[in-house]
Amino acid sequence: MASGDVVAELGYLQKLDLYRHEKPFQIFIPIDDGQRQTNLEFEPRTQKIVDIRPNIKSFQLDAQGFEVRECPTAVSYESFQNEELIKSQYLPEIEEELKFIEDGYDRIFFFDWRVCTPFVFANNTSCTYRQAGRCKHIDNFIDAR
Repeated sequence: MASGDVVAELGYLQKLDLYRHEKPFQIFIPIDDGQRQTNLEFEPRTQKIVDIRPNIKSFQLDAQGFEVRECPTAVSYESFQNEELIKSQYLPEIEEELKFIEDGYDRIFFFDWRVCTPFVFANNTSCTYRQAGRCKHIDNFIDAR
């Protein structure tokens, strides 16, 4: 695996007037009545991506909003395309690991656990189900402590 900082092109959500009265959205289930599945429009921007691996232990959930943990799993790499195995084995493993975080949680809810697979990024291509996170995004957390 390569190391060091890299420069890459990422898709950023455009600042459209539409978003003043309609929240950006994307629906991940089929809609048969001709309604839009998304109103997302992206623009490519060049961004420096910093390699955090040399400082990996310095990130803390309460200070930076994230931390990096090594979580061994019994699920093989090839099995990550099996949704039932992810639900029945992998997510419970992660739930147990998260309970060991300082001031741990009694209840954990997996809001979005989609499996990423490679795809080709193009302008104005919305993030579809099961693709790699090439679009800059913010994860959602509910403080359930």
